[in-house]
Amino acid sequence: MTRPPRADTTATDSADDARRLLVYQLTRIRGACVLGVILIHLTAPFPARVPFDWLTALMLYLNSLTRFAVPIFVLVSGFYLSLNGRNERAGPFYRRTLKALVIPYVVYSAGYAMISHRDAAGWLQAWLWATLTGTAFYHLWFIPVILELYLLHPILRRWYRRSPLGGRFVLLAVAAQVTWAVATDVAIKPPAADSWLSLPAVGLSFLSYVGYFVMGYFLHDCASQVVNAARRPAVIVASGLAWAATAAMIAAWRAIPLADGQVFLSAAHPTLAISLLGPALSLPAFVILAGWHQGARATGPTGWLVHTSGLYAYGVYYLHPLVYELVAWSFIHGAGLGKTSVMFLVIAFPGVCVLSVWLVKAAARLPFARYLT
Repeated sequence: MTRPPRADTTATDSADDARRLLVYQLTRIRGACVLGVILIHLTAPFPARVPFDWLTALMLYLNSLTRFAVPIFVLVSGFYLSLNGRNERAGPFYRRTLKALVIPYVVYSAGYAMISHRDAAGWLQAWLWATLTGTAFYHLWFIPVILELYLLHPILRRWYRRSPLGGRFVLLAVAAQVTWAVATDVAIKPPAADSWLSLPAVGLSFLSYVGYFVMGYFLHDCASQVVNAARRPAVIVASGLAWAATAAMIAAWRAIPLADGQVFLSAAHPTLAISLLGPALSLPAFVILAGWHQGARATGPTGWLVHTSGLYAYGVYYLHPLVYELVAWSFIHGAGLGKTSVMFLVIAFPGVCVLSVWLVKAAARLPFARYLT
């Protein structure tokens, strides 16, 4: 007669199964995040509409609703890196991962610097500075942040694993993230473009997302509880309501100065709500994404788009602003539709998403494609 499995063995098996299921979901979660980023960028011009109207309010809400994208991407990055204990060994980990992040970032920064800085005489200096500061184009700020988190992962993961605080370690990381957001938005004036404060190299830009990254460690250790929760209809409904309600609060915070006739960026603390309410927005969204098509393959055009975007997440992230600008130029000159036209948004969003994916898939066939896609 065989002995029944020990309780701790059963729990370990359950956790491993839950992690495998989340790994299976990672491609679609990343794809949803990348598509969310594209929608954020497409709806970003609407706050500049004058006067403030219902369409601006609707686009602000849609923009706020998709603000889960970067936090969840950072969270699943922390989860993914936790799957392999070898990633806690700094030297081998850096050799395996950093070149795949640094090389495409340098290449794309050079390309975008050529577009935004057309003076050949000062291009090299502009490119070097833009690469250091993540300012070659408006979306490249994220890469220095993720690079810093990768550099810190071996240290952070060991601290988390050895810490007796458990889940309180996550709360400390979130507190540091929120404190940094408040300090940089309220106490520190925005640095000048040539200020050393704008350099990610000082090692502080990771603080904006360190809480989400450490949440990925917690997700790794508590995967079975998260997966079980994502299967419960009541949890899904509650998560959907929390996601929608938090997005409404963020949108309202951002809409108030617009309704008073102020220019959005000149209003007091226009983006602070995203930092403060980001966890309340992103965690419910993650629960829904983690439970989406759980255990089944997504089909149809939407499923293909989300899955493929996740497979080429970094490539789509790098290329989509260029595709967006080309599509916008075509619509403005061909159909007279501006970026704040509803028709433009309805047509451009799927167009930018699909064209970006196709371009990245085509680039994947080129030599050294792993450094471009």
